[in-house]
Amino acid sequence: MHTVKTALALSCWLVLTGCLSAQELSPPASSDLTVGEIDLTSIKWGWRPTAFDVTNHSDDVKFVTAQIEVQCSGSYLLPDRRTKSHYIIEPRATMAVRPTVYVPGNFGKVTITVSLWDVADTLDLLLPYQKFFVQPFTVRFHVPPELAAYVDEKLTMPPMVEKHPDFDNEFARLLPLLLSEGKSPEEIAEM
Repeated sequence: MHTVKTALALSCWLVLTGCLSAQELSPPASSDLTVGEIDLTSIKWGWRPTAFDVTNHSDDVKFVTAQIEVQCSGSYLLPDRRTKSHYIIEPRATMAVRPTVYVPGNFGKVTITVSLWDVADTLDLLLPYQKFFVQPFTVRFHVPPELAAYVDEKLTMPPMVEKHPDFDNEFARLLPLLLSEGKSPEEIAEM
């Protein structure tokens, strides 16, 4: 009889724990936070600021994490960058969110994905159910005619340098080559 009561109590505890966990993992209400227009169509290489509004429609303080992922394709080098920034949005308020994005100096297609997460704490791991906004952007960086001869050939680096983020994009590899040929920074900028 004692084992039946123990088994019944354990079963009830597991069911209640599962119900509570399911409630904790339910996605946030999509109407709590809304995002204004984001424009990344004129973005260039390097660190670039972005700005858009996020409105909190609830009566609670909201913690929002903005993650911007940059992925390159169409080249032999495929750098990938992610930046995160955190914001606290007051109840019934609109905040201008200003995350930065880093675009590596690569030619070809670049996909920039802006994702926003409604988190309980900005130190939390980002979980799929917390994501309330995703918007991808595509930008193409064309090879200038002056650099076409340089870009046609694959530039390789020593093994440890090859994998370092400072040299995982085309422009970072072209720059030392152009400087070694005696070109000035002004000439390289014109190219």
